[in-house]
Amino acid sequence: MTGKSCSLTSQEILDTYFLENRARLLEIASFLDRLDRAADAGEARGEYRRRAFEKALALLLEPGGGAHQGDPAPVQRPEQRAHRERVGAQGDRRLGRRKCG
Repeated sequence: MTGKSCSLTSQEILDTYFLENRARLLEIASFLDRLDRAADAGEARGEYRRRAFEKALALLLEPGGGAHQGDPAPVQRPEQRAHRERVGAQGDRRLGRRKCG
């Protein structure tokens, strides 16, 4: 990130927000562990929400991944994606919805 938009120093940010964000990471690790230990763990691996979650984690691990890089892709259920592919943007206009972006 080239522009600086935060008035806090790095040390102030760490002092203020480290513990709450560490707790969030532990909560995510616990969530993933519960998924892996579930009786039907193999079935969840291909589930669209898990794939989206893992994709988001992978993006965060990339260099500069914490920086905001446009709007995040929405998580869509498979049936939503299929409907949008069939209907397309024309369906949104007919329903009075404007495409954002």
